[in-house]
Amino acid sequence: MTPDEKGMNPDGSHKYYGRFNQGAVTINLVDVACSAGGDEVKFWNLLNERCELCFKALMIRHKTLLGTPSDVAPMLYPNKGTPQGGIISPLLANIVLNELDHWVESNWQENPVADKYFVKFHENGSKDKSTGYRAMRGTRLKEMYIVRYADDFRVFCRTKEEAVKTKEAITLWLKDRLKLEVSEEKTRIVDVRRRYSEFLGFKIRVQKKGHKETVKSHISDKQLARKKEILLEQARRIAKPRPEFGEQGEIRLYDSMVMGMQEYYCIATEVSRDCSILNRAVMTVLTNRLNNDKGTRLIREGRKLTETEKEKYGHARTLRFVAGTDEPIYPISYIQFKRPMNKRAVVNSYTAEGRRAIHDNLGINTPLMLLLMKTPTYRNSAEFADNRISLFSAQWGKCAVTGKEFVLPNDIHCHHKVPKSKGGSDKYSNLILVLEPVHKLIHATDKETIEKYMSFLRLDKEQLQKVNKLREMAGFANIE
Repeated sequence: MTPDEKGMNPDGSHKYYGRFNQGAVTINLVDVACSAGGDEVKFWNLLNERCELCFKALMIRHKTLLGTPSDVAPMLYPNKGTPQGGIISPLLANIVLNELDHWVESNWQENPVADKYFVKFHENGSKDKSTGYRAMRGTRLKEMYIVRYADDFRVFCRTKEEAVKTKEAITLWLKDRLKLEVSEEKTRIVDVRRRYSEFLGFKIRVQKKGHKETVKSHISDKQLARKKEILLEQARRIAKPRPEFGEQGEIRLYDSMVMGMQEYYCIATEVSRDCSILNRAVMTVLTNRLNNDKGTRLIREGRKLTETEKEKYGHARTLRFVAGTDEPIYPISYIQFKRPMNKRAVVNSYTAEGRRAIHDNLGINTPLMLLLMKTPTYRNSAEFADNRISLFSAQWGKCAVTGKEFVLPNDIHCHHKVPKSKGGSDKYSNLILVLEPVHKLIHATDKETIEKYMSFLRLDKEQLQKVNKLREMAGFANIE
């Protein structure tokens, strides 16, 4: 609905004109065609049935909405912005502020002058505009770089004078172009060589290191205090678990919090120091509360760690287990700074060259995949055919058991983990691609046949375990 700029209600509010979309009802023509099975008469009969059903659904909705005033539909008749922190808020901010990104970049990074002096590409695929930037610094152009996430952004300048002018220019541009007001309380100029600037839960500043200036970053004070409070609360729940979770569930929830925080904040240069503060506070609570008559329940040995746990925490001296459940308590202090890496600018979904680079990086046998797409599946469903192609890509064109690459389409056998005769389906999770001899071995029941394919394939211990697991799911006995 569109507000009528000329027509106004007696109370001064806008009148609206246009169609009132009560919601769309869709028909899946592909599903109708597949259900018809090639029978044209059946197809049109099915389509008529679906159209009648759609009409009934729309009429039910229409009758339900009869007499409904527009005030109950704030999304259709908005008179306020979306709530701060709402699910749709970041998406709308990206749409609206996309124009701001381009405007700021056009003043410096994407200025035509920089392109004029462009001579080569960097290894990551971006243009080397350093010569152009040097030439531009001799002009009155303001050097600025924008970093934005949703509606939170920072603009970096060389000098305070440039920063003041840039702030005024952006404030006016947002007001005139996008009709947005800038919060004076939250908008300020910070010299990052003297003070920290906070952004997305980090606090960042520049420090001198030898003859260079480097970035020094921490978890922001506000977030550090908040994370400490959350972890301490969860540590108390481990000592006194909720009935629906149990001690094991509370420990696993705590571990997931620790892993999530480490994955997010690992790009802060001082993350290890910040997390040591958290670890000291948490371990004090756990040590005091997980006590019994025999002493503390925090022990150095427990259940066998998974491969991921071994990789992340296997060498940590501060790793502890809780006696009784034998579950590990991930040490939040066991974390190292991880240098943030830019993605290659040339690889993207928005240009022909970028999409070509994505396909080149797949590393699979594309001609064989195309042949597989053309290979008929006979009586199998369209879902089976689609999932077979997806599995070929997911398995990198290799057998799931032996790891050998497929050479011909006939080599590729799509195995149902749970047979259709036992209630299995053509879903992605129930399918796996294997070589023909492996497929025959999975279904073999005769002793001679099993020995024949075992001798031919020469499977190692791990590969045999995979075969036995698939045989169990299919209802066959294990091969010794």
